[in-house]
Amino acid sequence: MRYSLFRTPLYKYTNIILVYLYVASNIQDFAYGNLKYIILIFIIFLGIISPRINYMRLTKENAIVIIGLTIIFVYYSMLGFLIDYETQILYSCFLSVIFISYIWTAGIYINNFKKYNQFVFQFFLITTVILIWNYVRDPVNITNFAVISNTFKIDDRVRNFFGFIHPNTAANVCFLSIVSSFYLTNYVLRKRGSKILLYLTNIFVFLIMLSTGSRGAITSTFVFYCTFFLIKYIYKVSTSVRYILSTLLVSLLCVCYLTFNGINTQKVLDYTNRYANWEYSINYLLDNKMFLLGVGLTNPGYFYTTGRYHFLSSDNWFVYIFITMGVIGVFLVIMLVSYILLKLLNEPKSVNIFLPTLTITLMYYSTMENIFYNPSGLTSLFYWTLLIPYFNRKFLKETI
Repeated sequence: MRYSLFRTPLYKYTNIILVYLYVASNIQDFAYGNLKYIILIFIIFLGIISPRINYMRLTKENAIVIIGLTIIFVYYSMLGFLIDYETQILYSCFLSVIFISYIWTAGIYINNFKKYNQFVFQFFLITTVILIWNYVRDPVNITNFAVISNTFKIDDRVRNFFGFIHPNTAANVCFLSIVSSFYLTNYVLRKRGSKILLYLTNIFVFLIMLSTGSRGAITSTFVFYCTFFLIKYIYKVSTSVRYILSTLLVSLLCVCYLTFNGINTQKVLDYTNRYANWEYSINYLLDNKMFLLGVGLTNPGYFYTTGRYHFLSSDNWFVYIFITMGVIGVFLVIMLVSYILLKLLNEPKSVNIFLPTLTITLMYYSTMENIFYNPSGLTSLFYWTLLIPYFNRKFLKETI
């Protein structure tokens, strides 16, 4: 009889190491970031030798998501290698195979809300402790109003790294800490003292985020909260009222468009500090007739630094997909994301609305950072690890 490693703390502790390595790989001078891929393979190995694999059956939703990811980021991406013979495309496909296998394995282990909540708590604890530790090692005045007030200015922004490789990376860790804390305070914690402690921690982490000057992370945090309460309210009303509210919302957007139509759109795009990169990269593909299939999917770290097309840049996941996978790739990922979002929004009211909120927020966040699907990225680890178990039939019947 095979012994299930899933019944021991081994998977839990291994997953803790995995999250730590994903966070630490974004810290300056950390030399062991690639160990996370070895840990991913080890966790997959635990899943393969577990007896649970014999009766682990994917639901239709899980199967479509996993097969969709495999088709887009493995098989379709291989077309780029057959055309260009760029070895980094093979490397990227291999990383996707490992990552997709990992999230499938996570679905074997995280089969109830107790383990689901446990993963979120571990994730919150690791990200927050590392943030605080980095701040203690190199403290700055995060309550400086002059610095905070310049966050949304182009020229006068003060950007603190807090030991990470980039201010946006530090802000992304802050965002994930706040989001995971939000889940815990709304769905897990019951004691008032514990909630107050997390609220105070969130304030501290948000001040760190402001000090990074990352407008993408800051605005995404507001989008997350607004989206959550909007969806929560919509779920409480009848279908007819939803239609009325939707009509009013569309009318309001039309009024806003007519009111602010005089705004200089080009100036707004320039203000993002990314538009020039988007325009140059897209025009390069159009001029070289690569818009259909792209230049080939390569790992973002290689793509932005030493790759053949390192002079192209996106700071936008959708633009990155367009550059590397072309119009067809963009169409495929939009189809997959739309399917996920529709399924999440159509789940019973008894199931929490955290994931649909997070999905919508990451769609917005991904217009400024390459984060939605990135096997090397911390955000992808958090999101996809939570998504696959969510669609299990047994899981959906539970209440938090």
